[in-house]
Amino acid sequence: MPVDLKKFQRIFLIHQKLRTKRRYTWDELAEACQSKLDVKVSQRTIEYDIDALKNQFHAPVKKRKGMYFYEDRPYSLFEVFDDSEYGSLNELLALLRQQKADKWVGLDEILIKLEQKTGVFGGEGSSFIEFEQTSLKGLDYMEFLYKSIKERRVLKISYKPYESDEKVRIVLPIYLKQYNNRWFLLGWEKGRATIQTFALDRISQKPIFWNESMDTKLDFDIKEYFNDVIGVTVNDVPIKNIQLRILKPRAYYIQTKKIHHSQIELYSDEYSIAFQISVKPNNEMWAKFMELAEDLELIEPSELKKEFQERTLRFYSPINKIGK
Repeated sequence: MPVDLKKFQRIFLIHQKLRTKRRYTWDELAEACQSKLDVKVSQRTIEYDIDALKNQFHAPVKKRKGMYFYEDRPYSLFEVFDDSEYGSLNELLALLRQQKADKWVGLDEILIKLEQKTGVFGGEGSSFIEFEQTSLKGLDYMEFLYKSIKERRVLKISYKPYESDEKVRIVLPIYLKQYNNRWFLLGWEKGRATIQTFALDRISQKPIFWNESMDTKLDFDIKEYFNDVIGVTVNDVPIKNIQLRILKPRAYYIQTKKIHHSQIELYSDEYSIAFQISVKPNNEMWAKFMELAEDLELIEPSELKKEFQERTLRFYSPINKIGK
């Protein structure tokens, strides 16, 4: 049985209310749905949702004198997703990722907990669908980092970049971002004038609160910050209008899964399709181009075309071949 996201949205809100150990009438729960989810529901709908919460999710729901409440015992809503008829946690996670967070009550907390459970521990997959899993260090820090962002708490982080010594960084975290199956923390670092990016799998131990204040830009727009880049690295360089020619049939894939949201189609012929993207060049951009190198020609601008040719020559040089 597939996950009905609208129904699950209501059930999760009812669960949030009942887990406070208060007692609620059906109309109080319906009012919460209208207030938080902007949806008007009937008494029958609330009763059906509570019945599902009780019988399908095995929640300890009790009713007395027209009031609904939870029996006083430990209960986790998501434990039932490991082997319930609703499918695996990976399946639910992939579906929830498609939803807009501002339309959900507590969606970000759900995703963090599901990322932790599916990413760290794995799980029994669905018989009908499988999603990519990761086993990265640092995912168990996500809930702590998320709370630190909400509470604007300065952190002391032990961070070890690749091929560099471990260093202690004093950081005010502001955002968590996923890219290419890795999670990254963005924040203002003491002594730095620009936003810094930290891969969670390079944080060597759990961060701790640091009793220090930091002056930062409170009006920081994270969406605008990432608007002109691929991935998570934002360089202080101009935006480039980059024209690419990609051979068919791979070009069809690029049509449906864009390299960047700015992507437009310029023209096509019997063998290829030409695209343009407008981005600030960074490492993630070059990694994407090299992934497509066998089918890609970088047309403009000339300086990036030359760099792409040099990178391609290095990449395909015989000295880099295994068993040289």
